[in-house]
Amino acid sequence: MRKSIFISALAISVLLTSCATIISGSKQKVNFTSSPSSATIYIDEVEIGSTPLEMRLQRKRTSCNAKIRGL
Repeated sequence: MRKSIFISALAISVLLTSCATIISGSKQKVNFTSSPSSATIYIDEVEIGSTPLEMRLQRKRTSCNAKIRGL
């Protein structure tokens, strides 16, 4: 009895964790702003634009950088 309850609880916790990605999706809207504006935005060392910028990015991105010319 206890073993079946433990296995059921474990299965439910794994399934509920997976549901969060399914419900919220694999991408997220991100806003980039800077002061002064026109900072160049790089994601994984690739230039994607300048501020202000809004885009949808995969949640598993590892590196976002902003560079302002002259600083």
